Amino acid sequence: MKKAISAGGIFVKKQNGKYYLLLLKYPRYGDLGLLKGHVEKSETLEQAALREIKEEAGLENVRIIKKIGQLTRLANEENGEQATKTIHIFLVHTDNFNHKPSEEEYDWFEYESAIKRMAFKEEAEFLKQHKSEILLETKAKVCDNKSVGMIIKRGKDILLIERKKPPFGFAPPAGHVDDKGSFANAAREEVKEEVGLNSGEIRLIAEGRKENHCRRECGTWHYWKIYQVEADGEIERSKIETKHVGWFSIDLIKSLALKTEKYLAGEISEKEWQQSPGIEPVWLEWFRKLTII
Repeated sequence: MKKAISAGGIFVKKQNGKYYLLLLKYPRYGDLGLLKGHVEKSETLEQAALREIKEEAGLENVRIIKKIGQLTRLANEENGEQATKTIHIFLVHTDNFNHKPSEEEYDWFEYESAIKRMAFKEEAEFLKQHKSEILLETKAKVCDNKSVGMIIKRGKDILLIERKKPPFGFAPPAGHVDDKGSFANAAREEVKEEVGLNSGEIRLIAEGRKENHCRRECGTWHYWKIYQVEADGEIERSKIETKHVGWFSIDLIKSLALKTEKYLAGEISEKEWQQSPGIEPVWLEWFRKLTII
């Protein structure tokens, strides 16, 4: 039997205490389906998912949060031939649901009701099986739009982490201020949480607004304060937040910055970036401002 590969995305929003999915209306099947479609030649799964979302729901400026998984079901191709279709599903997000004209009908449907109305039982089972993971990623706090970043040095080398969660990339320890009381307190706590070091003297070296996105609701910009931090102790990275922690030379940071420039220019795919990223884009800006690179 012929095999086919598709990719698509799941949008989730919370309203009045309930979670809703953006789904296609299938007049020919009489029910609902995921936003998805065939992967074309030379496309990555991520590129195909974003293209299909644009074509079917008219949404642009969509970003992938993570891959949720994949499902397999039988499907009828346009020529009438039956195929085994593998569908790769990503959790996606946009800050602007400004739909442009599209090829399909779509709407928001309450999560549990949607499961019962899916046209294909495999898609219904996928939503049921992955519900906890999908909703966990959407239960993030509302962004306070305040961030701290900490430059920690050993000689001329700088301590960087590789982020495990979006936004992907290498960066100094950083985080939101949230309920930590002040920017300075947040700086100390984030250093401890992410790399396990104790902060001594801290000194403000830069501040300002950056139009960088985070995965939280309303997280489209942040007011940053960047600190130079004297820290001691043994490095103990957060296994939840980081893939890797290490001391990076200026030359290595410059090399990672070049990769970021290629990524921002569209020369590196989202999949390649997530597997082997450069400097987190907002830190490319800060490193330039601080004349580190």
